[in-house]
Amino acid sequence: MSKVLLDQLAEIQQKIKRLKQLLESEQSKIQNLEIKLAKLESELDTQKNANKELEETNKISKLANAITLSHTDVKEHKRLINQYIREIDTCIRLLSD
Repeated sequence: MSKVLLDQLAEIQQKIKRLKQLLESEQSKIQNLEIKLAKLESELDTQKNANKELEETNKISKLANAITLSHTDVKEHKRLINQYIREIDTCIRLLSD
C-alpha cells in the first residue's frame, strides 16, 4: 500500500476509535440519565401519594369543622327556642292574669 493510503487508513482508524469513545461516553450518560429519571419518577409518585393523603386529611378536617359548626348552630337554635318558649309562657301568664 502506498503511504497516502496508509495515512488515510490510520486517520480513519483514529476517527473510529474517537467515535467509539464518544459512543461509550454518551451511552454512559444515557444510562445515568435513565437511572436519574427512574429515581425522579419514584419521588414524583411518592409526592403524589403524599399529596392525595393530605387532600383526604383536608377533606376530613373540613367535614369535621362543618359538623362542629353545625353542632354550635344547633345549640344556638336550642337557646333561641327556649328563649321564645319563656317569652310565650310570660305572655300566657300575663293574659291569664
